[in-house]
Order: sequence, then C-alpha cells, then structure tokens
Amino acid sequence: MVRNGFSKTSASVVVFFISAFFHEYLVLTEN
Repeated sequence: MVRNGFSKTSASVVVFFISAFFHEYLVLTEN
C-alpha cells in the first residue's frame, strides 16, 4: 500500500507509543 520503509517505521512507532501509553495507564490505575 505505502512504501515499505515508511509503513514499517510508522507501524513500529505506533506500536511503541501504544504500548508505552498502555503501560503508563496500567501503572497509574493500579496505584
């Protein structure tokens, strides 16, 4: 669909931010 380099990079960045946000959310809610 999109260029391989862009799609792979954007996907990695999106997954990273989602996991980081989800981790922070769990930490804040558990405490």
